[in-house]
Amino acid sequence: MSVKEYNIKLDALCKTLQLGKMVSEAEPIPGGLLHKMFRVETHSDIFAVKALNPNITSRPDALQNYTRSERFAQSLAVKIPSLPAKEWDGSTLHEIDQQMYQVFDWVDGKSLTSNEISPKHAEMIGGILADIHNNDFESHHLNINHVEVVDWHQYLLIGLEKGTEWTSLLSDYMDELILWNHEAVKASKALSKQQIMSHRDLDPKNVLWRSEFSPIIIDWESAGMINPSLDVIETAVYWATDRGNIDQDRFLAFLDGYKRIRGEINADWENVLSLGFQSKLAWLEYSLKRSLGIECADEAEQKLGTDEVIGTIGELKGYTDRIPELVAWLKS
Repeated sequence: MSVKEYNIKLDALCKTLQLGKMVSEAEPIPGGLLHKMFRVETHSDIFAVKALNPNITSRPDALQNYTRSERFAQSLAVKIPSLPAKEWDGSTLHEIDQQMYQVFDWVDGKSLTSNEISPKHAEMIGGILADIHNNDFESHHLNINHVEVVDWHQYLLIGLEKGTEWTSLLSDYMDELILWNHEAVKASKALSKQQIMSHRDLDPKNVLWRSEFSPIIIDWESAGMINPSLDVIETAVYWATDRGNIDQDRFLAFLDGYKRIRGEINADWENVLSLGFQSKLAWLEYSLKRSLGIECADEAEQKLGTDEVIGTIGELKGYTDRIPELVAWLKS
């Protein structure tokens, strides 16, 4: 297991940034898949504090990526309801005893569950994504992430050696994983010149609603270059999915909200949907690394990796089954 572990000292963070003295013990915020979040109340205010996963911040380009994603969120804050990280001395990243943090204003709001989302909510988010895509953020110098071929057999062999619970499932889907990976690589090459800067993870958990129709977009760390049509489809599916099924009314409402601002979408939908395997396969590989102890901070994160391996394979299968239906809706 990785030696990179959390070293969380919220009292020291509050003192260094002069947030005020904590009035009670920090309250963990559940639901995060990558980092640890806390509600921190001090004598001066209430904050959301993100303790960044040390196994992620130790990557070569991680801190630069965090800085750029927050600059992107800041640049959009005058156009859309965005919650960027707070700055001190020109930086949104704060290190205390080799632990990195981000601090946000606390927002009294909630994320919607899948059965709470209406077509109106989906339409609003479609419009917000269109506004994000209309950005003038300087991104011509950014690298485009190409899809790579993954050695899935390698992870299976390590899993068999360690006796992990997902080995039979991974073995059963090995041929499909190789095929999906190949299709994503092929589509990536075909669509590589059509890229735009975007949030890239605008699913319901990353939108807080302060009232029924008053959203604010959070968690910009995944912001980067993406094919705009892929971003539309992935986000539309996020907001249309309810108990494993895609609600056509919500899906089309999302597209209506987007097209009202950006106009009709002219895309090679077969390649776009093949490229849709990319993010799911990348998350599967990361989850395999966590589950195997290659890249995780503690046993809880390792268990989360195991759960996500099983869940992500199911999502990949479900996505494959839905592609014909999505193509029909998009071309209707």
